[in-house]
Amino acid sequence: MAIRSRHPGKHWKGILTTLIGLAVALAFAAGAEAVERMVRSERAANGLDLIVEPVPGAELVNLSLLVKTGSATEGDYAGTGITHLLEHLIFKPGDRIGLAETVERTGGYTNAFTSLDSTVFTATVPADAWQEVLPVLMDSVFKPAFNDRDFENEREVVLRELSRNGDNPARVASRDLWETAFLAHPYRNPVGGRPERLKGLDFEDVNAYHRRTYQPGNAILAATGKISFSEIPELLRLASGYRDRNLPTISLPEEPVQAANREIRHPFPTELAYLYLGYHIPGLTHPDAPVLDILAMILGEGENSRLYRTLVESGLAYSTGAYAYTPRDPGLFIITAVCRPDNLTAVQTAIRREVSGLTRLSEPEIKRARIRLETRAVFGLESLEGRSQDLVSSLHLTGNPLFLDTYLAGLTRIDRKQLSRAAAGYLREENSTRSILFPAEATGTETPTSDAWRNGTVRVFRLENGAVLLAKRTSNLPLVSISTLMKGGLLFETEKTGGSFDLLAEMLKAGTRNLDFRAIADRVADWGGSLNPYAGNNSFGLTLEVPSRFWREGLALLSELFIRPGFPNQELDRLREQSLGAVTARDENDPARALNALKKAVFGDHPYGRPDGGTAASLKAIAPTGIRAHYRDFVRADNLVITVLGDIDPEETARETGRRFRSLPSGSRLSLPPLPAAAPAGRLELATPKRESVVMIGFPGLSVDSPERGCLELITEILNGQEGLLFQRLREKEPLVYNSGFSYFLGLQPGLLFFQAQCRPERVERVTGILNGIIEELRTRDFTADQLAAARRRAAGTRLIGRQTLSSQSLDYGLNHLYGLGWDYSARLESELPGIEAGKLTDFCRRFLDPARAITVVTVPSKTE
Repeated sequence: MAIRSRHPGKHWKGILTTLIGLAVALAFAAGAEAVERMVRSERAANGLDLIVEPVPGAELVNLSLLVKTGSATEGDYAGTGITHLLEHLIFKPGDRIGLAETVERTGGYTNAFTSLDSTVFTATVPADAWQEVLPVLMDSVFKPAFNDRDFENEREVVLRELSRNGDNPARVASRDLWETAFLAHPYRNPVGGRPERLKGLDFEDVNAYHRRTYQPGNAILAATGKISFSEIPELLRLASGYRDRNLPTISLPEEPVQAANREIRHPFPTELAYLYLGYHIPGLTHPDAPVLDILAMILGEGENSRLYRTLVESGLAYSTGAYAYTPRDPGLFIITAVCRPDNLTAVQTAIRREVSGLTRLSEPEIKRARIRLETRAVFGLESLEGRSQDLVSSLHLTGNPLFLDTYLAGLTRIDRKQLSRAAAGYLREENSTRSILFPAEATGTETPTSDAWRNGTVRVFRLENGAVLLAKRTSNLPLVSISTLMKGGLLFETEKTGGSFDLLAEMLKAGTRNLDFRAIADRVADWGGSLNPYAGNNSFGLTLEVPSRFWREGLALLSELFIRPGFPNQELDRLREQSLGAVTARDENDPARALNALKKAVFGDHPYGRPDGGTAASLKAIAPTGIRAHYRDFVRADNLVITVLGDIDPEETARETGRRFRSLPSGSRLSLPPLPAAAPAGRLELATPKRESVVMIGFPGLSVDSPERGCLELITEILNGQEGLLFQRLREKEPLVYNSGFSYFLGLQPGLLFFQAQCRPERVERVTGILNGIIEELRTRDFTADQLAAARRRAAGTRLIGRQTLSSQSLDYGLNHLYGLGWDYSARLESELPGIEAGKLTDFCRRFLDPARAITVVTVPSKTE
């Protein structure tokens, strides 16, 4: 139910209101494999639009209901955030069984989000459960049961959410940009509203707004997955029992043409500078929308982009990006950068230079950007939720549920002349707005409030040098995910080498003896793929995702990265500087600070007690010789698990992998540190300049091979979710917190279990008391049969939903095998859940949630003079 980022990424959108058996083939490069999509659309008697897409091989069904009302369509309520507040209230069930409870007890997942132009409610459930869930979804949206108490509670929750967003520098910079760039159009208003306007709403305002806008004729329902066209009559029957009324006409003001550049500067409690630069551009249906996407891709998306090379590789900035946000009405072309304050002027100069250079583009750049956009579209179809939201957003914003095909066809026709014209026409200085956050004084300047495996068999191959290959063929989409995973990470670092495995993972893709960093980035971009380093508590590696026709080339590149790394000194310096920026941002994030303090208190000098990514001191001390030493000790065949999943032949993959990785030697040097001594219970307080407090209560945890894993899975589900104990006690009974949860990390050695919540400073003691009460209740109560059944369903559903993508399956199989559990560990764990009884759960809580071992960490506001 959480609101998404205020201006989320590209939605693929699109033209007809009624389709009878329309098929579309998404071919994402000339001569490439095609993705067949068969879609049928109907309109119910009450005006509701229905879209159905069967997905071969799916085991789930996703239902996504879009209501054509967003923050820009609030009319007289503009700026109140009433649409977002109503999204929260839809989940309040009153005296009946609600949507979240219904979905979670089937083992499914539900969510909702509000954007500028719409609100979407979505549920992914096992295929045999959609007929039970759809009526509850429709009732919740069109006949909600929230009362005035729910209204008061959720308004307070949203106000806390807005306060929390006000502590996030990137969100504040983005908000400032949109408020300054738009003077008349309601896109200038934050999706969540402005606190002073939100406080003025009453219960009847929300009811009246719901009656006016939440009507079947103002909504679109998509059903995707294991569903057939023959079930359309049943879908229509279940969705038709709601009366449609006359919809009011909402006329949005047209934004006047910007005649001169604008700038807003905002002091903020940060050590970094955040720059958001925006240019007015047309909306999604304009012919220039795909042109602007290509320009954004070339300018600032990925490590081969012009801005990355100019700003990040040179050390001027820690991060940068560019994207074209094209909603229904004209939007913004946005460029971002995070840097040291003393580099801000140089960064802006460099950005202006690169923007002006967009009138001169090469054919290879254009081709690469086109392929990446096409491939990104196909990757968006991996999950059923992604498919459904593509359909409903496309129909809403363009009139065509399969606008993606139209969009991709338009990409193929774009040439240098069009790109040069668009760059010169839109990316002009007088059409620009700058939002800059910069450090406030140390005393503080006040911030204004404004199962995948069932589709195929995993084959296990042991290569001659001792490396293990897991290969599985899936043919749902023409994609391949390759992961190379090794034991390593935080557990194998010392205080002086903290962050070295993060740098090693990055350095593995930074250059070989034959290829420099740019050549590698260009090659991956030319394939339309992505290459991502990974470093965690117990392991590290690389993951490559490519269209299936490039899997051999991708495997060859990965083998070269591992066998012939270059470790160029200049790249280490650049990556170190990026890591220092990330560490600075991490240390300004209160939940991260609290977690690091908790880890230190629980684990002491053990590696798990150190912050992920190292410290500024450890990063500055890492020398090239240290990186090479880690490479020699850990990048060895007997410490390597390779997973290749997708549209491949396992036998051929094994032969190719064996040939490519043949020369990687064995002889890894793994030595686990001694286990930490038990820490005494205690409480720590951390001073913070932020307006929200964090409460964490932690306990020593489990190792990955613990026989108690099943109990941990069930306790997690009992505590989390909208039906979980934490939400019910801290949000439903009274709105004490914005968010809360129970989390854990597992390790090759015992990890950490912890509760966390964010609240107002004056509520810290009450929240802490309730958390401790819940912990005591878990240790002494008898769990009911209904609770256990619901937890089992949710645990199984959570895992099934989390394994929809090839990359998630690849990591799941690979890490389980690397840790000695066997690639199919997750399936075996799920099979154990039905046999776990209530008494075993209580025993688990008594052992692991012992108050005598609890460490509490609280952030409290700094005292100002």
